[in-house]
Amino acid sequence: MGAPAYKRSQNASPNVETFNSEAASLEGCSTYQLFPQERVLFRKFYQSGQRVLDLACGAGRATLRLWEMGLAVKGIDLSEFRLATAQRRFPYLHFELGDYCELRESDESFDHVLISFNGLDYTYPEVNRERAIRNCFRVLRRGGTFIFSSHSLKSLYCSPWYFRDWKELKFKLRHTLTAVREKAYLYNRGNRLLVFHASPDYVIRQTKPAGFDFVEMLGFRNSRNRLFNTYCSLWNHYVFRKP
Repeated sequence: MGAPAYKRSQNASPNVETFNSEAASLEGCSTYQLFPQERVLFRKFYQSGQRVLDLACGAGRATLRLWEMGLAVKGIDLSEFRLATAQRRFPYLHFELGDYCELRESDESFDHVLISFNGLDYTYPEVNRERAIRNCFRVLRRGGTFIFSSHSLKSLYCSPWYFRDWKELKFKLRHTLTAVREKAYLYNRGNRLLVFHASPDYVIRQTKPAGFDFVEMLGFRNSRNRLFNTYCSLWNHYVFRKP
């Protein structure tokens, strides 16, 4: 694929090197199923022929499925290893090395922007997350949607997910007091990645300065209950629209 043609942010996340390592990348490169929330939201908001920018696309999990739905999709990721895997498996799809904090796409050039599988949460520091949100707004056409998922910090209180095994329970016990905040960066279970966690209210408010309107949120089992999604869903899927 050659050398990157983009300028990586000077404040690049310390997670970048982890995502570029082969060992870390191999873990999630062979699953191409959509999450239940994605199936619902894609059917609802995406129409065949529309242009979708799939950011933090990894090895092309969602990119492939969107193409199968008849969408004109472009996948962008900053991991050269994952993109090489995606391009080798799907040479007929359009992938490009890039950073959503420094998007080179033209203004209002896409009908939809997607950041799946909590990809936005691995951006550090938070100012880079905010920059990415503004970039997503810029490249969207009016009326276009921005869909992404994000970890719920308040789920540390009572989500049943943390009782699945001892490692998850240890993570919950270590960070439960952090849930009194609205936002926090927490190291993941392997202590390799800094991951953004926030209350749904904070996630929604954070998109306002960029200009987005909130449309809806889906949590575990496609729940639309705000209270349930805040405290019981490990992460939620959000839909925003460019007015």
